[in-house]
Amino acid sequence: MELLQNPVFCLFIIVAIYALGDFISTKTKAWIPSVVVVATLFLIGFWTILPKDIIDRAGIGAPLGGIIVIMLAIAHLGTTISFQELKLQWKSVVVSLAGLLGMVVVVWGIGGLFLDKNYLVVGIPSITGGVVSATLMQEAASAIGLTKPALLAICIYVMQGFAGYPLSTIFLKREARRILKQSPILANNTITKNDIQPKNEDQLPQKKLFPSIPDKYYTTALSLAKMAIVCILAYIIQTLTVSWGAFKLNQAVVVLILSIFATKIGFLEENILKKNGTYHFIMLVLLISVFAGLNVATPEMLIELAFPLIVIIVLGVIGGILGAGIAGKFTGVSFDMSSSIILVAIYGGFPQNYILTEEASKAVSDSKEEQKYLMDTMVPQMLVGGFTSVTITSVIISGIFTSFLG
Repeated sequence: MELLQNPVFCLFIIVAIYALGDFISTKTKAWIPSVVVVATLFLIGFWTILPKDIIDRAGIGAPLGGIIVIMLAIAHLGTTISFQELKLQWKSVVVSLAGLLGMVVVVWGIGGLFLDKNYLVVGIPSITGGVVSATLMQEAASAIGLTKPALLAICIYVMQGFAGYPLSTIFLKREARRILKQSPILANNTITKNDIQPKNEDQLPQKKLFPSIPDKYYTTALSLAKMAIVCILAYIIQTLTVSWGAFKLNQAVVVLILSIFATKIGFLEENILKKNGTYHFIMLVLLISVFAGLNVATPEMLIELAFPLIVIIVLGVIGGILGAGIAGKFTGVSFDMSSSIILVAIYGGFPQNYILTEEASKAVSDSKEEQKYLMDTMVPQMLVGGFTSVTITSVIISGIFTSFLG
């Protein structure tokens, strides 16, 4: 088809597929994830009429659709982290970290008995986080010619939600019933005094090294330039570690650490991509760059990857729930809440964790007051669980595991 030679038409096809995935996900309240729809349509397209290089033809392939958006996305993650919330919900942090440790130990320990090492290396980081981790592992595997492990990273990202969503729904509903039973709302629709959280003085505005930029001078270009500076510094630091003969740091990990620090001192604004209006575009390009890797997939290859895919997801869920459950015993977090917190890592964090919590709260409550009470109780734990696993730790795990490929 001659139109498929046109960059604008190629871009239209890509964003239309993406839009359809969003529509179906919204219509089904995320029970059919958009990534499943998009991946399926790309696969069918690559097997039929879509050119293998349609992403490049549309002008959003590498390097824009590779290292550039990955580093920008990771820098953005660093600007979303709230240390105040992490301190208030320290139990959720401990439970999440223990669950991630359980995932790594169980998948590597048991999966290592019968799975190829490279499958484990790309699989573990992919299952502990969202699109950023999957993209990092796909890029790393593709760079050294590991086609099947690179494809496995995409498959795990696409399919793991089918394990995380229904299990999370079950655990969240059970937790909601337990909360209502143990901490009932009074007849006058107020919450008991013991359930009211005190104001924290740390929430007061704090002075930063870099003052806020007035809105009239704040532009998209300026904010992206500052993000680029952070990414360049990370590259320089990574390069220095090589020249000194030290262990090679992963640039993604350095970007995350630097962006957290840069936000703390005021150099980067909080939630920077959302503030400058480029968040949805960057995420669209990032996701499309992931699905571009499906152009090498064949039906035979997917059948071959089905076994390691199922094994890694199943072992990851078991290990995560086991580790989180043990930590919950010591921190006083219920088994259902501990399991819900670690399952956030399985399906990629926000906004799915918020949506699932809202749906569970609606399902078990008899009034808006009860629903609000449940949301106020469970949402902070779920959000912090996502910060800990998907936003922070999964990127670090990915940075470490990329050195094991080969």
